[in-house]
Amino acid sequence: MIEMRWSIILFFLVLAYPLLGQETTKITGGKIVNTLKKELKLKAELKGDKIVGFEIVENTSLIEPSEFMMSLDQKPKEFEDIYINFNESDFGILLTLVHRFERPIIYKARIKIRGRQNLVETSIQPSYTGGFSVEQWRDEIEEIELYDFEYFNE
Repeated sequence: MIEMRWSIILFFLVLAYPLLGQETTKITGGKIVNTLKKELKLKAELKGDKIVGFEIVENTSLIEPSEFMMSLDQKPKEFEDIYINFNESDFGILLTLVHRFERPIIYKARIKIRGRQNLVETSIQPSYTGGFSVEQWRDEIEEIELYDFEYFNE
């Protein structure tokens, strides 16, 4: 009877292992490390023209891929300062960012491509207040690191 219990426990641990090993969103100061299929709603801490910290208000795992054209029509209604959606789409990997700051922002990004060890820097366009900032890649990206957020001076 005891051996049967241990067998059942071991069976469930083996089934749960992929779930336990999944990466989660990490925030360290002004840096966000986010895995694919995540939607974030963040509150930001400003110091002068820089965003120096974040607090996760909501972190949602996404199941379905995003549809690029549909995502442009589905602007998030409720979020504090920044909304981020990092997901697969019908056009590749899609990063959508919307913010509510008084001025445009810029940030840097590095991506982790499946099969590679190191993160690769990628270009990001400025994000304008209340509008969608959309970035797209054809690479198989597992993770994105967003950092050096600050107001963009045009």
